[in-house]
Order: sequence, then C-alpha cells, then structure tokens
Amino acid sequence: MTKKELTRAVAEYKEYKALLEEAQDQVERLEKELKRELERKGVSELEVGDSVVRNTEFVQKRFDSKEFKAAEPVLYATYVKEVKGHRFSVA
Repeated sequence: MTKKELTRAVAEYKEYKALLEEAQDQVERLEKELKRELERKGVSELEVGDSVVRNTEFVQKRFDSKEFKAAEPVLYATYVKEVKGHRFSVA
C-alpha cells in the first residue's frame, strides 16, 4: 500500500471503529431497557412480536487458578504453559 492508501485505510478504520462503539452503546442501552421491563413485569421471558426476550440466571463453575497456584505451586508450574498472541491497535 502507498502512504496515501495507508492514511485512507487508517482514517476509514477509525471511522468504522467509532460507528461500532456507538452502535455497541445503543445495544447496551436497549438491553438495559429490556431487562428493566422484564424486571418490572416480574418475568424472565417475554414474547414480543416474532421475538422472545429472555433474561435468565445461570450457575457456572470456574477453576480458580490463582488459588490453586498459591496452594500447589509445584503442580501449577508443571501444567502452566505460555501462549503467544497478537494485539492489534490503531491509535
């Protein structure tokens, strides 16, 4: 890519990123509104037109690696592994 093309691509990226963040804010606002309505009605599920709005509670079990590391540091070190990754950003 030329410098001009890169500059245009970065500007376009930033524009779409801002639109995405604005859309995400709207989604979160509407989600809160719908959750409040479910709570107000005292239900966890509501049929709205051809859609069903649900807000259900669930229980999930997770492994507490921090606690395990403190209790069994040798065993923890035996099974821990490094993972490489990439983080992309445009500032």
